[in-house]
Amino acid sequence: MKSITKRQTAIGIFNSALVTRSAVGNRVFRKNVLTDISSKTGSDMQTAAAMYNHAKKAAVANGLTVAFGRVAKAVAAVVVPEGRWHIVDRVTGEVVGAAASRRKAQSAKAPGQVVRDSEKA
Repeated sequence: MKSITKRQTAIGIFNSALVTRSAVGNRVFRKNVLTDISSKTGSDMQTAAAMYNHAKKAAVANGLTVAFGRVAKAVAAVVVPEGRWHIVDRVTGEVVGAAASRRKAQSAKAPGQVVRDSEKA
């Protein structure tokens, strides 16, 4: 009979704690689960965080919870031939802003938006 791995232990801890997530909030939930994983598996916090992330992805993939946490970035800036930086929505492709330089584009972007040189990508 195989013994239970640390990763399986982390998945069990994560899944059993899911019922408390809505009551305590995402940050407190993550802190509590990381502490439990670290203490019960004898791992440091970096390893516990990696196991937490794996357990979260597995829970979302298995339909135990919806995705939660940071929202994916949906906007990027690209260079156009005339040298202006445009902030473009990745989903719709619409230009949502423009600037004459990268620095101005960085200061004009909204939270969740990024500025990137498309020619280097």
